[in-house]
Amino acid sequence: MPAEIMGLKVEITNPPEQWKHVAWTASGNDIYIIYTGDLYNPDATPKTFTIDVKFTGTDGYKIKKVESNKFDPPKPTHTEKGVTITPTGATSLDYTIVDSKENPMSGTVYFLTVDLDVDGNGSLNDACDGIATYLPRYSSDEPSIHEGETFAESSYTEPQSMRLYIVDAPQGLAAEAKIIQVTDYPSYTTNGIAPSIPKGSADFSLTAQGALEDVVQGQHDDTGLWFPIHCKDYGAWCKVAITLKKGSQSASPPVETNVPHDINEDKIADHWQYSEIDRWNAQYHGTEVITKDINGLNKWAIDSDAELKDSDGSGPMPAMADEGDGLTVLKEYRGYILDDGVAMNGKSHKRLSLARKELLVEVREEANMTAGQGPDTNSAALATFDATTALRATRDFYLDQQKGAEIDLYWVELELKIPNEPFPAVIVNGVAIAEARDNAHRWTGSVSMGSSTNPNAYTGAGLVYRDQQLLESQPETHALLYGSGEKSDPKLYQLNRHNDLGDFVKLYLPSRLGWVRRHTQLGYPDGILFTSSHATNTKNNRGVSIEVASIADERIYEYEQEDHFTTPQLTQLLDYLVAHEVGHLITPDLEGAGGHEDPGHGKLMGDEVIPVDNGTPVDLNQLEWGRGESIEGVNFKKRWSVNP
Repeated sequence: MPAEIMGLKVEITNPPEQWKHVAWTASGNDIYIIYTGDLYNPDATPKTFTIDVKFTGTDGYKIKKVESNKFDPPKPTHTEKGVTITPTGATSLDYTIVDSKENPMSGTVYFLTVDLDVDGNGSLNDACDGIATYLPRYSSDEPSIHEGETFAESSYTEPQSMRLYIVDAPQGLAAEAKIIQVTDYPSYTTNGIAPSIPKGSADFSLTAQGALEDVVQGQHDDTGLWFPIHCKDYGAWCKVAITLKKGSQSASPPVETNVPHDINEDKIADHWQYSEIDRWNAQYHGTEVITKDINGLNKWAIDSDAELKDSDGSGPMPAMADEGDGLTVLKEYRGYILDDGVAMNGKSHKRLSLARKELLVEVREEANMTAGQGPDTNSAALATFDATTALRATRDFYLDQQKGAEIDLYWVELELKIPNEPFPAVIVNGVAIAEARDNAHRWTGSVSMGSSTNPNAYTGAGLVYRDQQLLESQPETHALLYGSGEKSDPKLYQLNRHNDLGDFVKLYLPSRLGWVRRHTQLGYPDGILFTSSHATNTKNNRGVSIEVASIADERIYEYEQEDHFTTPQLTQLLDYLVAHEVGHLITPDLEGAGGHEDPGHGKLMGDEVIPVDNGTPVDLNQLEWGRGESIEGVNFKKRWSVNP
């Protein structure tokens, strides 16, 4: 609708959906036209806005003159009915009208925009500033909402305090602002730990501890008229209504603007979506081209899982089993607190990509891996084990476009908590086969041991989770002692469950972990403690277990061998085991024996127990994944060990 004051009507006709024009204020005959439309230019070329403004005399008034010295051509076009102007780049326009007796009345029409001072210093000239490119909780490329260098140490700090400006607003302009819509996500990022932010506190506010009903008055400085605004979440979004004032009365309908810039109002910053469109088009090599416009912005719903089956589009890699990576657009946009992964660049918060398949891993390593393991521990080689190094080798292999699978790997690192509680006293036919005692889940000593079903035989520093003899002879009793899953230990996995890491598959690195198993066919008349690496998906969310100390001590699958792995051999083997076993978590439907590719020589997911070359574990980079049939079995939506 047109804005009117006595004697003058101002009407904007192009494009009406992008401009809001508002009535006069306490400054007299001035009119304010505030632009709240699309400020973002994804092609990074100078952006101009063309509007048609028509001035018409009313109530016996007629146009006398329009000052046009403040803006570029085209010049005003005078007609019998008024003046039409196209003020490209203009900030204001002076006018004079006269009544039927030639009495003059002058004023100014202001063309204003809304913008964001991200660092809150009263200037809009800093590199981080600008509502068009702002991403919640970031100042340029730096996250600013939490502290702590690791996931385990991370915590919410304080809101990001900024200023929302009506740019170049004259001193006579008064206004107030109120948030009328706002997100209220739990915590401050997808996997953040922030008990200090209860649900209901809102992700944006106009006061530091504010509520949705807060109304704040604008304040003037050299940059314009500003309102404080505070962001509390990496995915925060709000709609602010700004009302111009005439004294104590509202002089106009509210002007609404979204923070961050979000022209299609899907509560995702347009700046992030436009950058993801670039990544998408590059990733899929023209398989499905997305345009950088409103249609492109509307391509993905926030609850969709976007990635295509074929992770390299028209490239040589075969398609995977399903679309997506199990992470919604909103989760990837809000991002995660992570310890390491692809292109982390020393930062602890990472927005993921809707164009890339990404795998999140919760890594738990037992502390003091070499302590208390008995005389056979291969301490020299074991002391060099470093989980981060093995994970980085896996990250680089998964990412490799030729050998890997175009998968981005990220992880958090936590301590593996070993249960320190007694077995229950189980009575069978009046006889207690296990007495309650401390630390009954742990043992030390040789892998070869007796086949007694009494867990009191196990002492020390490893975890027993299955007794094969007892499972076969007395399954109900076994369930009472160890849980009902064939390879389960509910105490271990319940103790290590982290509710903020529900999207993460699980990788456990205990010193020793295994089950008591008869192997008379191998020459052990009693039994052995079978230790190795394996991936399982049980109701208690067990994922990958790699028994680091046992593998170093006994050589995997070569029981009681005194010929220990050398340090390079152990490093290569553990790099392979991490990549291989984590691979099982996203290939649940692979049809080969034990979920392996068959034939699998030279393949990451091959059916060889351990790829070896003259008895030495093969370097991970000598294998391949991306050209094997196991790639076609990758299915992130069915990945094992994520929390329900």
